[in-house]
Amino acid sequence: FMSHKLAIGAGGAAMTSIIAGTATALFAIWHFQRVSPLSLLANLAIMPIVTVVMFLAVASAVMMPFGFDWPFLYLM
Repeated sequence: FMSHKLAIGAGGAAMTSIIAGTATALFAIWHFQRVSPLSLLANLAIMPIVTVVMFLAVASAVMMPFGFDWPFLYLM
């Protein structure tokens, strides 16, 4: 059951990376006449890190008026 959820999550992340990479590749080809074939793999590798960093950034922004932003900024 847990492996099924993990597979669905990984598939969703892969599809997001493929769709975003394909959409931006068209602009890269148009403007720079080249595209990076490793960009899809790089996006897949960095997605978990960006998810954690973005959560911590939003949490620190919410807690900043109260002066409790330092734990979130420390973890980032």
